[in-house]
Amino acid sequence: MNQRRLCVFVLLLITSSVLVSGCLTGNGESTGNGGVNIVRFESNMPSVQSGENVRFYVSVENTGDAASKVVAGIIGIDANAWGISEASNWQYLGELFPVRDEVAGETADYTWDAKAPPVATTSFQFQPVARVYYTYETSASKPIWFVSGDELERIIRSGETLESGPTAVSSGPVSVDIRTGDFVKAGSGAANPAFYLQIHIENSGGGFIEGSESPVFIYLEAPAGTELNPEEDCSLSTYSGLNDHEVDPVLSKMGWTIEPGYYYTKLWDGKSKDIVCEVRIQSMPVIKEARYFNVRLYYMYYKDISTSITVKR
Repeated sequence: MNQRRLCVFVLLLITSSVLVSGCLTGNGESTGNGGVNIVRFESNMPSVQSGENVRFYVSVENTGDAASKVVAGIIGIDANAWGISEASNWQYLGELFPVRDEVAGETADYTWDAKAPPVATTSFQFQPVARVYYTYETSASKPIWFVSGDELERIIRSGETLESGPTAVSSGPVSVDIRTGDFVKAGSGAANPAFYLQIHIENSGGGFIEGSESPVFIYLEAPAGTELNPEEDCSLSTYSGLNDHEVDPVLSKMGWTIEPGYYYTKLWDGKSKDIVCEVRIQSMPVIKEARYFNVRLYYMYYKDISTSITVKR
């Protein structure tokens, strides 16, 4: 069985008319760990007359370890009423380079030209929201000692330790940890020797995973000398591809397509998910060997930040 299996999950329709939920308020920086942060969102004037021209400005920065395709748009107001069409609202800001060798990640910005709409009262305060969608990847690698029975006995008798070390994880808005024992011992004649590990996925970026029930694509690479079927051994689901009604203009602007035949999982309440995998052992080293279990997560993420502008009649 192929040990390098790409595991992925479904990314559902993005709608520009979605209600605002959990956005930041003010012209500050978006919070969270890694990923693309919204540095600023503001209008060029805090107060305008109805019919007066106004501009909205957004800037973003990639603060994580992966390249990211970014799309930004304005929600929370009727964009058409402000003279911003559907086509001009959602803007592709490019593929932003990540942080490299202590050099800050790439930035991008965009300015929307708008016109203040009529208001029914003397003045009305609007709260437009900048929503920034972006694709991202988080990778993790866990070292595991594979050791023969004789070598393990020698280590125990000599008082030595056998520690595998922590999971190495890249910086992104969704974190992942691989949990298992420090070592795998050679079996004692078992027909199908195996060991278990847990993959813990958590939304730690201060934003939201886009898609119904927060889906995440997963790439699993089992250690050398082992075998893993993600669907059978990890209870992951097969992804069969997007339906025609799920193809969205925002996705098209990113140029991010998802091929069928991969695997995916969904985060509980958009927050976290634990996956337990049974890994079958095919071969063991003569003495001991450090082998690696690798995971990569692929997903679309978004963050919101709001500002306010008063329109006078």
